[in-house]
Amino acid sequence: MVANTELPQDYRITLEAEHGGYIARIMHVSDTTAAFGRIALRVGCAVFDQIVTDEAHRRLGLGTVVMKTLDSMAERARKTERLLVATKDGRALYEKLGWRVLSPWSTAVLP
Repeated sequence: MVANTELPQDYRITLEAEHGGYIARIMHVSDTTAAFGRIALRVGCAVFDQIVTDEAHRRLGLGTVVMKTLDSMAERARKTERLLVATKDGRALYEKLGWRVLSPWSTAVLP
């Protein structure tokens, strides 16, 4: 797991197992969720999803800590392929971390 030294003083990170994957959650001392993200681990692949930093806690590096924490879980699970479901809002962070666009993402709903 990522060392707490990468977090600002008033934050802590937790990691919870969920349905074959993990949720990384960064909590503020006020007991509010400042940032979180999920990773699903499947055969040879790790899928990162729902990486979110609350607006009041942005520009502190929390998204980077979430991504690095989840990536360390993918590494431990020996997943060699990593995929990220992302929005345009997060693109600057992901590109800074070395991610690149493979294809656009769209959502469909069946009524």
